[in-house]
Order: sequence, then C-alpha cells, then structure tokens
Amino acid sequence: CGGGEPELYRSRTTVRFDDLSASYVEFPYAVDHLSGELRVQDDRLEIVGVEGRAGDARVRVSGHVALDAAESADAEVMIVAEGAKFDSTLIAALPENIRTSVAALHPSGPFDLETTVTVDPQTGQTAPRSTVTLRGASVRPDGFPVEITDLEGRVRVDSSAIEVDGVEGRYRGATVTA
Repeated sequence: CGGGEPELYRSRTTVRFDDLSASYVEFPYAVDHLSGELRVQDDRLEIVGVEGRAGDARVRVSGHVALDAAESADAEVMIVAEGAKFDSTLIAALPENIRTSVAALHPSGPFDLETTVTVDPQTGQTAPRSTVTLRGASVRPDGFPVEITDLEGRVRVDSSAIEVDGVEGRYRGATVTA
C-alpha cells in the first residue's frame, strides 16, 4: 500500500506441485520431476523445498524473490545440483559470455554445482556466483590439446572472475594441478 492509506488485507498463496518441468529463461536447461512449494505473501515469493532432476543430477532450489520490482529488486535464490554431467545441452544453455570459454575446454564427466543468484536491492543488479566441484571430470582445451582426466577440485565463477581452487587431474600418469 502507498500514500499512507491503511492496509486493508494481506494476501497469502501457497502453490504445491509434483512432477513439474521448468527452466529459467536466462538458463534454458530443463529440470524435470520438480516437486515443492511456492509461497507468495504480499510482494514476496518464497521457494521452499523444490527438488527435481536435470539429466542424472539431483537439483534443489530455495530462496526468495521480491515480486514488486518497482519497490525493491531484492532476490536470493540458491540452486544446488549433485551428480551433474557436462554435455552439449548444458553448454548450450550457458550465458553467451562464458559459453565460448567453457566450450573451448571440451569438458566431460561429473560435477556438483552450487549457485547463488542475488539481486542488489539498491542497484537492481543481478549477481550470480557459482562453485563447480569437479568429481572426476575431463577437459581437452583448444589451446593445449591434450586430455586431462580425473579432475577433482573447485572452480568458482562470478560476474567478474573465474577462480581455480585446488584442481588436480591426470595426464598419462602424471599429476596436473591448477
């Protein structure tokens, strides 16, 4: 309500769903067999206990989004994927600004992902931050055309940087670290 008028009512809605399919328009990678709840109270959406599958990965989503962007652009959504695998569908869904770099690595194999998407209430800027935990993945970089296998470790990605943290793999019996 605005203009100092008394608030006459408050709205609350809960939507429960089971076996839903969805994808985010900015990351068109389908998540299937979704179940969970969306709770709307006044101008706030809460994502509660949402779980599904994306390929072999188990996906969980939680968080909140302000629905009245004119008043506040506040949002924080956490996405966790366990047992994901690099494939062409995933790479095609990546934002263009990182798709080319990732595709040039020719990644394959398993990983876990933890992404937090926040929106600064003051500026309205979206700030995604991701941690990719490699679980035996492989790469064959265009610039260094050898296959590095059995990669373990973390890669952190945000809007301004990619940070490699303790990544270790194998090349023909030799250990490779980054």
